Amino acid sequence: MNRQALVGIFTIVALAGLFGFALVLANVGTQGRYKIGIHFKSAAGLHKGALVYESGVVVGIVDQTNLIPDDFTVEVILAINNNVDVPRNANFIIQAPLTGDSSLEIVPVVPRPTPGIEGGPTNAPAAVAVLPREVLPIDQQPRGTNPATVQDLLDQGQGEVRRLDTMLAELEQREPKLLNTLQSALNNANDVSVTTKQAFTLLSARIDTLTSTLQVALASGSRNI
Repeated sequence: MNRQALVGIFTIVALAGLFGFALVLANVGTQGRYKIGIHFKSAAGLHKGALVYESGVVVGIVDQTNLIPDDFTVEVILAINNNVDVPRNANFIIQAPLTGDSSLEIVPVVPRPTPGIEGGPTNAPAAVAVLPREVLPIDQQPRGTNPATVQDLLDQGQGEVRRLDTMLAELEQREPKLLNTLQSALNNANDVSVTTKQAFTLLSARIDTLTSTLQVALASGSRNI
């Protein structure tokens, strides 16, 4: 075998190895994982390879995001580790930080334990229903929650400002009546104060008169004795 043949064989083997390595890299993202679909209003920055967390632990990645042409919503396909189950009633929330990549958080709803017999042990929580390990049709997929955008916050703030303007306008309309009522209350309080003062003055005068009369009577009685 000449030198050129050896070089050709080596080249073919090297190319085959590179091709196999490329196939491994292409499939490593979903190796040992199953896929589920979550329906979102928008992808909100999610991309293929974004991390998926369940209760704060990495349990998979985003495999793909598909735009639904009927209503322009998004189907997000997740690749979840085979050793992890996803509760059917969990909340699926897109976390979109100000810096860095977006991620998807699976937040299970913690079931409340059933109260046991008084004085006895508390019953264990019922089994949690989990999602099937397949991509369900769109109408059967869990609905995800998108993060609040800056526009959402601005709209909410504008709503609060409009409500404050309405309250101030109502207060401005009621202000004259409130001032009149307050002035009337002050006048009534002043009248009551004057009347009370006059009553105390009259009572004091009567007490003085009664005291003087009593002193005269005592003096007269002393002389008679």
